[in-house]
Amino acid sequence: MAKDPYYKRCARQDLFHDHECEARPLDGQLIEWEHAFVVAGERLQERFAIIPACWLTHSGPELDKEKNEYIALRRATLPELIKYPRVDWWQKFTYLHGKFGHLVDNKPKPMSEKKPKRPIGPFSYCHKHKLSFYASCKCPIPGSKRAKQEDDEERGDGTYVDDRRNR
Repeated sequence: MAKDPYYKRCARQDLFHDHECEARPLDGQLIEWEHAFVVAGERLQERFAIIPACWLTHSGPELDKEKNEYIALRRATLPELIKYPRVDWWQKFTYLHGKFGHLVDNKPKPMSEKKPKRPIGPFSYCHKHKLSFYASCKCPIPGSKRAKQEDDEERGDGTYVDDRRNR
């Protein structure tokens, strides 16, 4: 991770533009690595959960743990999150996106560039069509009511997933 250029800049400044980065007063180190999540009493040692932050937003007075969690969840992929089934990642992401999503991209876009309102982050990828939900895919969001209804619907061979319908 030390060689990754992403870890050389403050992720919060890049995403929110809400502060001027400051180095650690004792030794002048600008970037520290923030472990955004604690799961089962231990820091989550996943690449998505470790974000680069300046001293001011990691240990200093501008620390906002929820913003750091939001940055980490935006970077996460579904396979990474599935490793931790006891954490309700979807609930956490929708809460944080509702709280901070409007701060991320506040530049008005022309109507031709506006994308349909679908969630962003690890929950916006269609594995069936290998597309993000912002593409033309109309598949339901995994875990939604519509996805569960489609699971019960007809398979391609004329049979149904639910055996009660085949009687």
